[in-house]
Amino acid sequence: MKILRIPLVIVLVVLAGRAFNAKAQGVTNQISGIQVAGTNVAISAQSVAGDTYQLQSRTSMTTGNWSNVAGVSVTNSPGGLIILTNFGGASAPQEFYRLDITPTPTCPALTAERDNDMYNAAVADGTANGGVPAVMRTQHGGPYGGVFAETARGPCSDAVCAYYAGWSVFTQIVGSNSCSSTTFTNGEDVIQFGNELDCFGGPFSYNSN
Repeated sequence: MKILRIPLVIVLVVLAGRAFNAKAQGVTNQISGIQVAGTNVAISAQSVAGDTYQLQSRTSMTTGNWSNVAGVSVTNSPGGLIILTNFGGASAPQEFYRLDITPTPTCPALTAERDNDMYNAAVADGTANGGVPAVMRTQHGGPYGGVFAETARGPCSDAVCAYYAGWSVFTQIVGSNSCSSTTFTNGEDVIQFGNELDCFGGPFSYNSN
């Protein structure tokens, strides 16, 4: 999946308690305001539903690399006004901010072929791993405690999972052993789909069941 990242307007914060709004309020995908409250900096923006917003900063207007502000992001925005707070951000002599935006991918149309739809969604999300799902145990499990195919969560894959509820389910990985070349970590959120598999029945693909 090709990720389009859109850097937005830069805002300067000064310790004198002043904040400069860089754009008029109500403009979508633009920083609309900034407030300094004690040692914290709160930045607001009008968002697009489904997009992901990561706050970035650097100490110079014109030089230096932009760095993500750790833990200050909004994933799968509900749309409308969002506020990202850099706790302790006002302690710096000066800081410049922008937003790094990852738009929601365009998901493929459903074809009524469940395996193909799950694969196409994984390709759109960038998580298809060459067409090889993980084959592991999950919390959802099965009547014989066997293994199932799993794919990573993502906007398109989540939509397919919800559409084919029952055949696919949101769950978590149990253990660390995979019967395929794709592996998830213990406790990782995944989508389990299809029927129970024989670990020795590979090679595996999204059409294995």
